[in-house]
Amino acid sequence: MKQQTSHSNTPLFNQNKSATSARLYQHPTLEEQRPTGWKGALQNISMIMILATCFGGSAILILKGCANEQDRQAAIIQAQLKGAK
Repeated sequence: MKQQTSHSNTPLFNQNKSATSARLYQHPTLEEQRPTGWKGALQNISMIMILATCFGGSAILILKGCANEQDRQAAIIQAQLKGAK
């Protein structure tokens, strides 16, 4: 009677199985890297439009803020000149 009974329901972990497959290690194909045709062109155009909108909007907001600050400083100088007279 050298057999030992196991009272647990846990599996045996002596097997070393990998959870990854060979598909995960394949390099992307040329078609996957560079979409061609009208779909690729449409993606490029839309990305350029989004970037132009973001950068253009930021530039307009910065210029508007600078113009407001310049108007405020000019009004302070005018008020100081009127007070000095």
